[in-house]
Formats: sequence, C-alpha cells, structure tokens
Amino acid sequence: MKAALVRAELVWDGGFDVAIPAKIGTPCADQMVGTTGEKLIELMTRLCYDSLGVDENMERKGRSTSATLGNVMEVYHGSVLEHYVRTVELGRVPGATEREHLMMCFAGRPGASVRMKLGNTMLNEVSYRITINTRAVVEWDQWSAVLLAEHGLPAHSGIARLWACLGERLREKWSRAVPLIVKYEEKGGEWPVWLITAPFEFVEPETDSEKHITLYLVGSRGFSHEMVRHRFAMSQRSTRYCEEGASPWQWHPLIHQFIAEHPHIPVFEALLNQTQEVAQTTYTAICNELQEWLAKKLPEDTPYRKKHARKQARGAARGFQGNALETQMGFTAPVWGWRHIANMRAADAADAEIRVVISDAVPCLKASRYGDRFADMNLVLASDGMGWALEGGGHK
Repeated sequence: MKAALVRAELVWDGGFDVAIPAKIGTPCADQMVGTTGEKLIELMTRLCYDSLGVDENMERKGRSTSATLGNVMEVYHGSVLEHYVRTVELGRVPGATEREHLMMCFAGRPGASVRMKLGNTMLNEVSYRITINTRAVVEWDQWSAVLLAEHGLPAHSGIARLWACLGERLREKWSRAVPLIVKYEEKGGEWPVWLITAPFEFVEPETDSEKHITLYLVGSRGFSHEMVRHRFAMSQRSTRYCEEGASPWQWHPLIHQFIAEHPHIPVFEALLNQTQEVAQTTYTAICNELQEWLAKKLPEDTPYRKKHARKQARGAARGFQGNALETQMGFTAPVWGWRHIANMRAADAADAEIRVVISDAVPCLKASRYGDRFADMNLVLASDGMGWALEGGGHK
C-alpha cells in the first residue's frame, strides 16, 4: 500500500493568476484562455467533469473555453459561479432613505454582502462596499423579486427601481470581468439619477470578509463530507460524469500508521486491497450492465441517449464504491472562513484525515497574497503521530 496522497494547492487569491494543479491536467490550446474570472470558473467546472487536456490515450477531454462556459450557462451549473468573488464600491450615496433601501436590498440575498464606509463627515460622504460572487450577479433579478415580495413591495415601487438599477450596474461591471458568463444589454428605465452617476468601481479587498482564497484539495469522499459542512463555495469531482472504476482510494492515516508499525500482519493490508478491488470490480460490472441495458430501453430519439444511460449507470454503481474513494475539490472561502476552518479542522483533536489535508492547506494560505493574516498559525507534530496539527487549534 502506498502512502496516502492528500494535499492542498493554492489556486486563486484574488489576483490575476489562476494556478492549474498538475493532477487536473494540462489544458489544450483553446482551453483556459479567458479572463481571470472565467479561468477560475472554467477550472472549477473542469474539475467536476475531469474535462481538461487529454487522457492517457492522448484523446482530447472537454470542449473549448467558450463552449464550456456556454454550456455552464445553458444548463446553469450555478455553483461553479460562486468561486469568483469581487468587491465593488458604490460612492456618494446621498441620504438616509437611499442607504436604508440599499441595506434592505442585501438582507437575505445569497452570495452578497455590503459594508458602509464613511468618508468626509462634513460633506456627508458615504459609500458602500459590495462583495458579491458571480452567481449572485447572474441571479440578481430573481432574488430581487423574492425579497421585494417578502417586504410586500410592488415591482414598480421606488425601491424596486433602485434595486433594478443596481443590478444593471453590477451586470455591466461583470460583463467586463467575465464576458462569456454575463452578457450585458442596457435595458434602461426610470432609474434614480444619483445611482446612475455615482462612482461604481472594482476595488481591492480590505477586510477578511472581502478577501477570498480558492484552494484545490485532495482527499477521500469522507473528507469531502466533512468539508461541505462549512457551506462555502465548493466544486467537487462528479461520480456521475467521471469514470471511477480505476480511481484510487484514500485510506485513513490511522490505517497507514497501523500498517507501518505492524508489518508482521500482512493479512490486514491484503484484506484492505481485496476490499478495494472487489468494490472497483463490482462498480465496473454494474456500470457496464446497466448502461447497456438502459441505452437499449430508452427510445432512440431520446436526447443524448447514450450519455444519459452512462450517467444513470454511474449514479447507480457509485453506491458500491467505498467512502475512501479519492475525490478532488475546489474550495473558496473568505479569509475569516479559512481561519475558522484551519482552527477547527487542523486542530490536534480533529479527525486525522481532514487534519492532514487542512494542515497541508495552512502553508498554501500563508503563501497567498493574504499570507499575513495566517502568520500566527504554526504547525506542530500531532500528538497521535499522524501528521501535523495547528498549535493551539480547536474550539474556543
């Protein structure tokens, strides 16, 4: 049994570069060629579907950048849009009423937050810093309608017009940052004059809520079930779209430690390998049988009949794969979120596997352009001997 391969890599920290982990693949000439935001969204999409570059037979995997992002919007794979987060500053908000209506706009809106920033108090200068992900921009009108209804406000009210105008301005900004994702056509309307003319620009993040970092993480499916509880932006390898018959398993660090210290019990390791082999053989057999059967059963005019049969078969067969099946994910969180995750999951008392992965993540966070916010995080040997742990980590 080989040593467990668990790791973390820095993908994006709000700058211009998006790093492509080697395990995901090397892009073809027409892949990963968009803007920074488009590259991040595209990479998260390709991670889910194992669709970057070429396979072991040198056959192309996946479509071009434009086709991939076009498909994201056509089928609306909205979760991958959540990784690209930016902050814009809206300046010169004039009065108390407008400020109250702006705050109402963001209360309960998923993927968006707002922070008031005081300027020259003598001139009553107030600006608002809006931190929002791409999905929230795309879904702006949808959620505005929901929130207006909850407030009992009609669609033609002054507040509704203000919110609609703000959505227009956000779409215009994002159409420059991610033009293959957000298409902008000026609609016009009875917009508030002050909001049309107010300064509205992308700005550098200032607070831990505005600063976002995306990491690439590798572990078991059990590890991913732990990470999803943190409820930040997460994209994970799909067991419906990806062939998992020969995919590696990630044995828990405790198993590796036991085997290393008990080489005289070879039957233990043999049993583990046998379990994995039986699971993979069963998975492959079920996939083949069900896919062939369902493809014949479906009417010939069924759209994407073979593809549909393949996905359904894999969905049925994945139940026979172990919880140790390796998975890959992209995980985006604000700096305060990563500090919380590291403090809890890299703590000495945390489960050893998630502790190993998040301990690997700490140096990545320190290497980001927000590394100063993690300078106080020091790793020490875990008390159980399985990797590293965060010094002083744990529930406070």
